[in-house]
Amino acid sequence: MADSPIIANPSFSVNNPRRHGVQMQLGRATVDDSPGVWRVSLDIRQKDIDEEAPRYRFRLRIIGFFRWCSEEQLEDEVAHIVAVNGASILYSSAREYLLMITSRAPWVQLSLPTMSFADVAVTPASE
Repeated sequence: MADSPIIANPSFSVNNPRRHGVQMQLGRATVDDSPGVWRVSLDIRQKDIDEEAPRYRFRLRIIGFFRWCSEEQLEDEVAHIVAVNGASILYSSAREYLLMITSRAPWVQLSLPTMSFADVAVTPASE
């Protein structure tokens, strides 16, 4: 995890459960000095749906490096495959991380929803 502030809200009421959504940004770039290596980044933050105070405020940034070994596919196809599979792996790790951290926090644990990255738009990865 490159960046992962998770803050428990002291004014949260357990008697007033709150729904939350997720906002994500996926980035992908090749690694200049390593042919076939891709850098995939995933920024995840909560998106408030209800107006009441949320249990936690969180922002996660997770980065992974993935290698593509076959030379038989077009670069655009490889870029899409790396983005979809890389994001799926990173999201799964972020999901478990958030569950682990919030299970030790004052309010009930927070679980990210399951997600498919098959149709997610990709932006150029930034540092």
